[in-house]
Amino acid sequence: MSTNLKALADQNEEDQVPLYDFTLFDASENGQFEVVQFLIENGAAVNKATWYGATPLYAASKEGDSEIAQLLLNHGAYVDQPKKNGATPLYMACQNGHIEVVKLLLQHGADIHRASETGVTPLLIASYKGHIEVVTLLLEHRADVDRHMDGGATPLYFACRKGHIKMVKLLLEHRADVDSPMDSDAIPLYSACERGHIKVVKLLLEHGADVDKPRNSGATLLYLACKKGHIEMVKLLLEYGADVDRPADGGATPLYFACRKGCIELMKLLLEHGADIYRTDETGFTPMLIASYKGHIEVVALLLEHRADVNRPMNIGATPLYFACQNGHIEVVKLLLEHGADIYRASETGVAPFLIASENGHLDVVTLLLEHRADVHRPMNNGKTPLYFACQNGHIKVVKLLLEHGADIHKASEIGVTPLLSASENGHLEVVKLLLDHEADVDRPMNSGETPFYFACQNGHIEVVKLLLEHGADIHRASETGFTPLFVASENGYIEVVTLLLEHRADVHRPENSGATPLFIASQNGHLKVVDLLLQNGAKVDQSMNDGVTPLFIASEFGHPEVVKLLLAKDAELHATTLQMALEKGHDEVVNLLMSHKAQTKATAETVIARGIDHICLVPAEAIDWLLDHKDLLQEARSLECEVIPDICAASQIGDWVNMIRVHGVRNSQVADFILKLAGMSAFPVYWILEPDNQAKARMGYDIVNEVDTVKENIVTYVIQNNQGGHQNEMKDNEEP
Repeated sequence: MSTNLKALADQNEEDQVPLYDFTLFDASENGQFEVVQFLIENGAAVNKATWYGATPLYAASKEGDSEIAQLLLNHGAYVDQPKKNGATPLYMACQNGHIEVVKLLLQHGADIHRASETGVTPLLIASYKGHIEVVTLLLEHRADVDRHMDGGATPLYFACRKGHIKMVKLLLEHRADVDSPMDSDAIPLYSACERGHIKVVKLLLEHGADVDKPRNSGATLLYLACKKGHIEMVKLLLEYGADVDRPADGGATPLYFACRKGCIELMKLLLEHGADIYRTDETGFTPMLIASYKGHIEVVALLLEHRADVNRPMNIGATPLYFACQNGHIEVVKLLLEHGADIYRASETGVAPFLIASENGHLDVVTLLLEHRADVHRPMNNGKTPLYFACQNGHIKVVKLLLEHGADIHKASEIGVTPLLSASENGHLEVVKLLLDHEADVDRPMNSGETPFYFACQNGHIEVVKLLLEHGADIHRASETGFTPLFVASENGYIEVVTLLLEHRADVHRPENSGATPLFIASQNGHLKVVDLLLQNGAKVDQSMNDGVTPLFIASEFGHPEVVKLLLAKDAELHATTLQMALEKGHDEVVNLLMSHKAQTKATAETVIARGIDHICLVPAEAIDWLLDHKDLLQEARSLECEVIPDICAASQIGDWVNMIRVHGVRNSQVADFILKLAGMSAFPVYWILEPDNQAKARMGYDIVNEVDTVKENIVTYVIQNNQGGHQNEMKDNEEP
């Protein structure tokens, strides 16, 4: 025994404590045979596992140390004790290709089929890793060649996936199922094909693998190979009789994908084997349509050579020419026109190739179509013309070209939108200039009354607004709902536009149909600068809607404290309903601002409580917090005789209210007194916590003031029993919480 080991043993004997629990594991993992031997002789637990379940034998097997493994087995190591993930010593030896350890473990009866928690067996992991000797040994010991892991993957599947050709041969010699042994996507042939292992694919096909077996998605091997662009793989599959037209789910065929990828060689190969050029997917896309959409000129030419129908549309009516024009593939457009493509054939919504080219700004395509006498005026079903779309999207060169060819500048859509309105709405200044130079009507509204100027203001396009004003746009023209340009600019907070409109004497007081003014809508949306500007220009701070709602009320409801502060500074009238609304919405900062003005307003505690008491049990917990922070309001409320509607005060709601008060440190007697005073002398809101006799009395409107002591006692009991504020030990009425 070495000096260090003896010293360790002597020290252990003196201290009378066990050696480190995992010393044996560490020594086994690090190949320290003498240390392992010494520890075992000194009583180390040979099967002691780490926190993740690994034993010394597991460590030795993982590292391939057959001598230490033998020593551990000789001293009673459990041969199959797994780690927490289910991996056994045999599993680890197979994973790492330690053939001698594998032999040793098998000699000691290791379970050859013991799998990990995901179902991976020793044979499967060895096949995946390519350890041919280990796999051979396991098969000699009758390992199940087709046993699969969770999800269906077999040893053959993983060998194919990794391209281990020798391993694949070995497994096939032992009659591995060449196809998936269960209904799963773990198909060996797919695994090899997807990764381009052509030799493995050929070997599997020679052993009878189903060349057309689909995945659960419906995709076949040929479909997959075409999608991946594996030419040689496609040739091999076709040699073995793969169905050239079998589609995947969705209807796409191998030829469809070849055309989509623009792979001319692959496409030729499929056509030579009889691929159907008219086969469509579920949406009606043919190979010709997808090739035109993608702009693959050689593919389109080849399809035309095979007499593909140049005008065959998809389900929604769009043709190959439509898609080529949509995406600006000028060479494809030329080729299709040469082969008789119908220039007027439109989609179901009436969109013709010329319109879609104009919409997308493809000047060269638009020019070519005009040379072929495309109808410059033809609208789609909703009345929108090529000029409309070119203006909407700001394609100035296309707009010029269309105008040169006589496009009608006044033609509107079925809802009355003109090219000028569309350009103004989207802020295309140069297009607007061009249209105005061609005498477009600056004030022509759409059917609902909105003008080009209205939309320019609504969207904050200041330069367009200026230009339209220079051309005499009506600043006061409103929509059917009464919205003026100033109103919508204020609504969206465009301060520059609002400033410009006010400089042009826009009516700051003019309301929309329901009575809302520019100041009202700006206050609602929290646009502080706009609110300030409108007030400086004479906006009436208290001008209300038809239903009486004021700018201050709406700003309080939506929680805009800076706007509230500004309106209050301008002497906005504060009503109790405004404070009540802020309280109900939980806008604390707004509530505090309003309360700071209560001395100068009519919003006393009496009006707030009197009008809001029927909601007090329904407001958020934050509102109760706020009430408790305003002792002056509560003090006034104590003397009020305010009615409470008992039916809306559900037991759970009043319970939450009481608990909220309790966690603020209020004594039980004060809780009871506060609730009684707040409830007043009418039917008491908490009658459900009284004794049965008192409940009946309360329901009949009995004056329970005479029962105050009883009621008070019951409330105190209720509070103590239901207290969630950390005062469970409080038992006496006069004690401090």
